[in-house]
Amino acid sequence: MKGYSVNKIGHALRIAVGITALVLLLAGGAGAATLTVCPSGCIYSSIQGAINAANGSDTVQVQNGTYFESVNVNKQLTLRGIGMPVVDAMGNGNAITLSADGIIIEGFTATGGGSFYPEAGIRVNSNNNTLIGNHANSNGYNGITLDYSSNGNTLNGNNASNNLNGIYLYSSSNNTLSSNNANSNPWDGIYLGSSSNNTLSGNTANSNNNGIYLYSSSNNTLGSNNANSNSYGIYLYSSSDNTLLNNTMTANSFNFGLDGWSDSDFNNQIDYSNTVDGKPIYYVKNAINTVYDSSTNAGTFYCIKCVNVTLKNLDLKANIWGVVFWNTTNSNIQNINASNNDGGIYLYSSSNNNIYNNIFNNTNNIGISNSISTWNTTKTPGNNIIGGSFLGGNVWANPGGAGFSQTCADADNDGICDSPYVLDASNIDYLTLAYKTTNLEIDTIGIYRNGVFYLRNSNTAGNADLAFAYGESGDIPVVGDWNGDGIDTIGVYRDGVFYLRNNNSAGIADLAFAYGQSGDIPVVGDWNGDNITTGGVYRNGVFYLRNNNSAGIADLAFAYGNPGDIPVVGDWNGDGIDTIGVYRNGVFYLRNSNTAERDDINFAYGQSGDIPVVGHW
Repeated sequence: MKGYSVNKIGHALRIAVGITALVLLLAGGAGAATLTVCPSGCIYSSIQGAINAANGSDTVQVQNGTYFESVNVNKQLTLRGIGMPVVDAMGNGNAITLSADGIIIEGFTATGGGSFYPEAGIRVNSNNNTLIGNHANSNGYNGITLDYSSNGNTLNGNNASNNLNGIYLYSSSNNTLSSNNANSNPWDGIYLGSSSNNTLSGNTANSNNNGIYLYSSSNNTLGSNNANSNSYGIYLYSSSDNTLLNNTMTANSFNFGLDGWSDSDFNNQIDYSNTVDGKPIYYVKNAINTVYDSSTNAGTFYCIKCVNVTLKNLDLKANIWGVVFWNTTNSNIQNINASNNDGGIYLYSSSNNNIYNNIFNNTNNIGISNSISTWNTTKTPGNNIIGGSFLGGNVWANPGGAGFSQTCADADNDGICDSPYVLDASNIDYLTLAYKTTNLEIDTIGIYRNGVFYLRNSNTAGNADLAFAYGESGDIPVVGDWNGDGIDTIGVYRDGVFYLRNNNSAGIADLAFAYGQSGDIPVVGDWNGDNITTGGVYRNGVFYLRNNNSAGIADLAFAYGNPGDIPVVGDWNGDGIDTIGVYRNGVFYLRNSNTAERDDINFAYGQSGDIPVVGHW
């Protein structure tokens, strides 16, 4: 302390502290800089130019406009869009690439990404980034790509639509995807390939080929996601230890499926809170001595390593498989209707099961591997599942009418095919039920005139078999099986309100509810294959369809056709689900799914000005 007074030392310390504070202040101010980009009138008119000039932790704020460039964010920045600026890659590479860790990007439209993997609207090949409220639409390959170990990222409230794939994860883990929309992508809405420990919650994946698809992906959690109006709703292939909770799959061609080749592929946690067309998924493991009947209301049934279980009195429709037995033995399947699925029943290493008096009416009815079971009981008098007089085997049908039960010989008319149905060398249905057109309903005609229905029970000229007043002159008549009892009854549509009867007689409406607007064209059909006809409307080239005969918002809403087209409804491919079409200037344009896409069938028939009619003639 020699040569210095206490006052001098204190003064020196104050100077040192002041200098340090100034340095820290300047450093902090540099880190908080905001660089503004706008199409004109700003220092930066290029987003990439601002990024190149920025320091780590800066904010690049981009004003509304369209920026024709490919942006590479290679620093830890916040990239914030004001008014949803558009970054257009013009068909080459990625619109926006996140190549540094810890980036925040929000409020951009990324479009024009290239057509080769892994090109995307937004491509992430780094970690711990946050993507909020972005639109990645109309890109040639993916909307948003996370690939090659992009881990710990958060995607919230983004929209990835009208790409080849919506949101695509490959070899990426510990990411969180919440409240994103991935709609109208021809391949997958949300895809996880070789990706683990990701959380998907509250996402919507509609009108894609696959809504949500997991391939060789494990330990992921899917909760409260919606996958509607896709070809395949939620599909897991060779994926293990995943947890599914409260996911909803509705009006998909095939709502849910899980496939694989090893025990681990079937080691997933899928509880009853997951639904397919309003019915719970039953994914049962290690059950013993248990009966599952109509009280379960199961929509699809998986039995993994079960012993002595019985499935009976179930309708299992519109899924990848109706029933799956995996390492399940000494069990029974009776009085099951597994129809309109991709496959009816799949048995793997499952033997000594008794399977009879069921309907399998699918394009592919059976999958068998290393399994031997019994497919018929002894021929016994009794009412079988299709109303025949004998119990025996099963119905093996095809939606196109060419199934074994539909084409087999039955010389003695006992309802049993004269020859057995060979599933494989070890599995034979010796008493296959004959399922002829006499088992099927026949539609007949009627007219509506000045508030009176005149109905015929045969397609011939003659007096009305049923004639009764219902509705008012000027009402639009509608016909359907409103309560699922197998009998079509009448109704009318007036000024945006349906008035439906459950009997073909005069009386007050059994169901009356407002849906649509005055001037809408009513349409009715079985949109989800539950054997109940429900309503909808067609307005200015848009269909609005309901799966319940009640007021509410549309379960399905999509554009198809043009204003002025005449809507038509029918089961064009025999899969048990009614779908839409339009008639325009003498041409039918028909869809095999209730989604907005190109027509599956189109052909000229009639002339401009004709009124179209459709039916099971």
